Amino acid sequence: TPTDTEIETSVNALTQITRRVKSALREAKEKDIALGSSCARASLEPLMKKLNGLQAADIGLEHPAIPKTFPEEAVGYIPVYEEEDFEIGIFAFPPGACIPLHDHPGMCVVSQVLYGSMGIKAYDIEKKSGTVTRQISKIVKAPCTEILFDDVGNIHEFKAGPDGCAILDVLTPPYNELDGRRCTYYQVVKPEGGEEGKPISLRPIKCPRWFQTYRLNPKMERVEVEKLDE
Repeated sequence: TPTDTEIETSVNALTQITRRVKSALREAKEKDIALGSSCARASLEPLMKKLNGLQAADIGLEHPAIPKTFPEEAVGYIPVYEEEDFEIGIFAFPPGACIPLHDHPGMCVVSQVLYGSMGIKAYDIEKKSGTVTRQISKIVKAPCTEILFDDVGNIHEFKAGPDGCAILDVLTPPYNELDGRRCTYYQVVKPEGGEEGKPISLRPIKCPRWFQTYRLNPKMERVEVEKLDE
């Protein structure tokens, strides 16, 4: 009889990651995971362990993943796997490309930087007023894992570094307008008069016209669907 380790290593990395997402959702409901409870965080530990150190080469993703004919500053998207309660995909950025400030209502998102570097701006807000209660600005390099919850870093912006980047995103649950999970874009509003010390706020806006995504189909591993439940 094969051991758990032998069963795990008999499939590729994306299949292992997908298995661990499904396992986390068996232990905690997706809405609980989004809230970031201690139980939910514990259920995510095997996934986080598997993502630790993961890079593009580990899933057979070419570097860079963006074709030479790709529109300048557009962002590529590679669907990996999805079910009703979670979705996995990869965003590939040319140098300097950006996903504008947006939110993930009622969701948890785990992001793994697969190659390159990326600037992150993230915000916590008081939901009724839009006043920012915490803000983060940092640069991360592959391999690096980031996580957000419904009320922690939920509104964020990604901007690729000078060599571009790719990130693997795990969303649980995924966007669903019928369930109240609609993506909203934001603009930073500074206090009137530019007075220092006063809190900034975020204002909802329409999706910026300059933001475009295109589906990519590069050579890389694929989830071995028939082996997910072994």
